[in-house]
Amino acid sequence: DKYPYGGVEYLSCTDFKFIFTRGSGAEVGSERDFVPFKQAVDEVFGGSPYSYSFYELGSRPDGWKGYSYPAPGIGISTWQRFETSIGALLSGGEYNDYGDSVESGAIEALYYTFAMEHACPNTKIVYAGYSQGAQVISRALQQAGPTEFFAALTFGDPKLYLPEGKL
Repeated sequence: DKYPYGGVEYLSCTDFKFIFTRGSGAEVGSERDFVPFKQAVDEVFGGSPYSYSFYELGSRPDGWKGYSYPAPGIGISTWQRFETSIGALLSGGEYNDYGDSVESGAIEALYYTFAMEHACPNTKIVYAGYSQGAQVISRALQQAGPTEFFAALTFGDPKLYLPEGKL
């Protein structure tokens, strides 16, 4: 199989591939997270000689090898969101639905990166994440090799503000 990690429709070969990870509670294609990021990239790259494309973690219904980033909501609006928030705060984001989401997203990012390397070896990978998504990217970077990505952009990583204050 030419694409052992997934279907070709998710693996477009371009000069740059932006792998984006949304924040807590945001839906795939969120007007709050993904759309502004995509618009900013379009402003910078639009009209340039470089081709680029996007993949948003969690956008593939079956995920990659069964991993699909869910981005559960946090806050006080429901008991589950409150429990997830407390669990994330007390564990540094390692446990409960929040921790499972971060781990699942990091694994999905890595599987997608490996698929891109196989299908499109000349494509430069750029990781980007907002809030919980930034924590996902930070986790993926800890496991990725230095040649597996070109750049990483994180915005509002909550791990930086949790009690231990470190990545």
